Amino acid sequence: MTDLRIIKGQEMKKNIIHASIDILSKDGIEAISSQKIADKLNTSKSNIFHHFKSIENILDEVFDTILSYMIDPIIGHNFTSLENLINFIGNGIYNLNDEGRKLYVITFQLYT
Repeated sequence: MTDLRIIKGQEMKKNIIHASIDILSKDGIEAISSQKIADKLNTSKSNIFHHFKSIENILDEVFDTILSYMIDPIIGHNFTSLENLINFIGNGIYNLNDEGRKLYVITFQLYT
């Protein structure tokens, strides 16, 4: 039997990551704070820190989420040339949905 507290905790961690992604994509990395995340989720800062030790830990999870989003579609393809890989990536970027755009915006913000 699965403990509902574990399921709710996992859901809250996902919600924190997605709220952070929304904040980062709209306002940039300078704007991220535990208070903004808590306000967006209508919860307390202590609840945020119950699931993550620090904002840096949240950003690490956000970065891992972004990398997975970008790399997972590429895994399993056997590209015959660098050109095929670049075309695949370019088409993927061109056809991004709103969530994908958010992740790419955050990626560029993290690197600048």
